[in-house]
Amino acid sequence: MSVDLTTIVRRLQEVESRHPDTAADLAPIIEALSNLDDDAIGVEQARRLLGVRSFDTVERWIELGILAGRRDERSGQWQVPLAEVLRLRGMQHALAEVGGEDLTEEELETLSTTRPGTFPWQRAGQP
Repeated sequence: MSVDLTTIVRRLQEVESRHPDTAADLAPIIEALSNLDDDAIGVEQARRLLGVRSFDTVERWIELGILAGRRDERSGQWQVPLAEVLRLRGMQHALAEVGGEDLTEEELETLSTTRPGTFPWQRAGQP
């Protein structure tokens, strides 16, 4: 079953209207999908979709190969495939869900007795 971009945007807008608490997450996606001429978006749109503060972060991720992208020869600006941005965003959300809780006191104690070295806060007075 193939779904076109217009249908996806419409369905996202329906979800957003039924669940106003999703607006902060869905609004940048809907905006990016609504303004696409092709399947590539600019660094600023990618930054908003990925929830990072700086477009320099997105550019660095492209340079490191974390995120696919190419320079537009006419404008000199980075272009990022929307599918790549959505893939990375999905990975971010999946990792956040797995991360969950901080370590318990027992887990910290186990780490400190089984791992060599000291924690940075234990080295405060050392050069």
